[in-house]
Amino acid sequence: MRLKLALGAVLVLGVVIYSLSRRAVRPPAGVILERDVVYCKGGTRDLRLDIARPEKAASPLPGMLLIHGGAWRGGAKEMHTPQVLEFARRGYVSAAIEYRLCPAHVFPAQIEDARCAARFLRANARKYGLDPSRLGAAGFSAGGHLSLLL
Repeated sequence: MRLKLALGAVLVLGVVIYSLSRRAVRPPAGVILERDVVYCKGGTRDLRLDIARPEKAASPLPGMLLIHGGAWRGGAKEMHTPQVLEFARRGYVSAAIEYRLCPAHVFPAQIEDARCAARFLRANARKYGLDPSRLGAAGFSAGGHLSLLL
């Protein structure tokens, strides 16, 4: 019983922290943040990414694609908002993506979504000031797995 209460408390705390972080994170001076940019259709659903970049750049910048963890069953792109903003502050174009989760969507849906995000960024490189030949990917847990597959 105690374990169930502890797990429930952790879950509630996580939801509260996630909700507050979504509102509290602001881009630093000189960084542009665009939220919920549609990058692909996953089945019938629009898939979105959050993208940040320096406000001013003399030439196309390297990029970083961040993929959230969550055992392919949970998580959200907003988990990486602080990292996306930090990469942009340091001179990168960076994006955090959402992808279709299981069990509703079985593999390879997740890697297809990650590939679609990379293609979107390369196709829109000029708009975002990205050098399409210098795009990296990183993630944690399931996101790390997807970034390695990418």
